[in-house]
Amino acid sequence: MWKALEGFMPQKPRIASYATAALVLAVLFTPVAARADSFSQTFTQTSDGASGILVNFVPFNPALGTLQSLTYQLEGTSTITVPQTFPYTLTITLEDPFAAPLSAPCDVVPAETTACSLHTALVVDTNPADLALAESLPVVSFSSLFSTSPAVTLGADSVDFSLVYTYAPAVVSTTPEPGTTSLLFAGLVLLALFSLARNRISPAR
Repeated sequence: MWKALEGFMPQKPRIASYATAALVLAVLFTPVAARADSFSQTFTQTSDGASGILVNFVPFNPALGTLQSLTYQLEGTSTITVPQTFPYTLTITLEDPFAAPLSAPCDVVPAETTACSLHTALVVDTNPADLALAESLPVVSFSSLFSTSPAVTLGADSVDFSLVYTYAPAVVSTTPEPGTTSLLFAGLVLLALFSLARNRISPAR
């Protein structure tokens, strides 16, 4: 039936209708790029002779959008500035609200050990319970604790903390994607050319 109808449809309007249909389909099926934003916080703190260092991160603000993941890493270092004449063990413990504490001992050998350090692997946390916790806590606290056995005077302790919130923004831009804009422009040009060609050529009699 369509082939029969084509014989009665003028050629120029038929071409224009095909171009319009192709343009509409191209726009409808053009993929929209997903968008994600991030909010980073980094702290470096140093303290002499401190038994622990605490930092407080700002919790995630749900007004920004939907939190998708937490990315964080901790590193603690204790420099031996007051050498002892006997061996001892220094333990560094890193704590965060999303996982069990991580501890590691360092055997300090007189005249040989100058520093002990511990760092966590880069964690990308998508656990829904942790994401909800990052929104509900008044502050998101990370800490590093330093202890020795037997007890000695601690040296210069430093800690690097980093936390990144990755989220889907609440307000999505209505500006067309570059690919969609190009398709719209190309389709409009085609329609304009067909229209000019139809106006310049007299209808066949």
